[in-house]
Amino acid sequence: MPTPAHDHHHHHDCGGHGHGGHGAGTSSHNKLLLVFLLTAGYTVAQFIGSYLSGSLALLADSGHMLSDCFSLAVALAAAKIARLQGSKNHTFGYARFEILAALFNGLLLGAVAIYIFNEALYRIVATHPVSGEVMLPFAIGGLLVNILAAMLLHGDHHHNLNVRGAYFHILSDLMGSIGAMLAGILLIAFNWVWADTMISGVIAVLVLSNALRLIRDALRVLMESAPRHLSVAEVREALLALNGVQGIHNLHVWQINSDKIVLTAHLVVAANAYTADTLRAAQDLLTGRFHFNHTTLQLELEP
Repeated sequence: MPTPAHDHHHHHDCGGHGHGGHGAGTSSHNKLLLVFLLTAGYTVAQFIGSYLSGSLALLADSGHMLSDCFSLAVALAAAKIARLQGSKNHTFGYARFEILAALFNGLLLGAVAIYIFNEALYRIVATHPVSGEVMLPFAIGGLLVNILAAMLLHGDHHHNLNVRGAYFHILSDLMGSIGAMLAGILLIAFNWVWADTMISGVIAVLVLSNALRLIRDALRVLMESAPRHLSVAEVREALLALNGVQGIHNLHVWQINSDKIVLTAHLVVAANAYTADTLRAAQDLLTGRFHFNHTTLQLELEP
């Protein structure tokens, strides 16, 4: 039974979001593993196709798929490490490793984009023979693999930043496969060798855009910002609306990882509200309406 002055609450189920439990984590892990196997299997074929056809667009797509394999391996490791029990020196566990992996994935994605763009600029000056007939089947195969991978990860990416990193890799690669396929069609129909180079540049821009978005989201968590979907002002107003609450100070809201949102606050209350019932009402509000997992509240008597 909490004392009237102080309450610490750890809510394991995120009140209807369905992503805080072990089953959800296991499902995400299995999907990541399947996507990794699919991607790794087709990466070899993409490299062979880029070598045989001389296509930069296909090389960009195969290079991106290779980075996908690496990022998915990191994501799988991060998902496993994030579920480890905490220690006396890591009281929140190792969940933040997931965010570090997402940041790493974003940086890797950005490096791939810069490489593609640099190679495209080089080929504007020095033309290179490209076979559309050879590259097109490989591009179509890559597109099908990426569509299947995106379908597997869709949904989980909304509430898990680590899965989101892998999902953005797959989406960027899907765009790359579409671009490579379009370049192959233009080469076959019109012998437009420049189309391969130009489409590679477009792929680079798309990849870089996803990389910057992922880096931004990871940095928000690492800088302990409040989640983008949550208004701290709205939380403050809701707490102030509770019966007997006269003021709030030391209100802090931040994320440990994609799933864990934390709040600490001091509530200034009237003498008749300095009770466990007030603490319980505040906790019910925070977990039920705002879906906080971990909250620490302290009551203070109004001066």
